[in-house]
This record gives sequence, structure tokens and C-alpha cells, in this order.
Amino acid sequence: MITCSEVVRDESGEIVEIRCTYDPETRGGNAPDGRTVRGTIHWVSGGAFAAL
Repeated sequence: MITCSEVVRDESGEIVEIRCTYDPETRGGNAPDGRTVRGTIHWVSGGAFAAL
């Protein structure tokens, strides 16, 4: 599981960076302490849209 700890924005308010922590014991979505996933982030590089 990945937990967002901070969002960095530029002068115009656009998100330029997301700072997170990663818990390697939760790989595969199963936390040994019973935590559950509350959301999913799908990342696509900004360069991927240049060809569209």
C-alpha cells in the first residue's frame, strides 16, 4: 500500500509532485494488520499523451 503524505503544487496550483510512503509488507493488496485499500491510483506519464 502507498500512502500520500504531501502534494506539491506549482505557482498556478497544478500538481507537480506527490510524495508518498510505501509499505512493502502490503504487496499484493493484503495487509497483515487488516488495513484495506480505499482507492487506486493509475499513473500515466505525461509524455504518453503527446502522441494523441
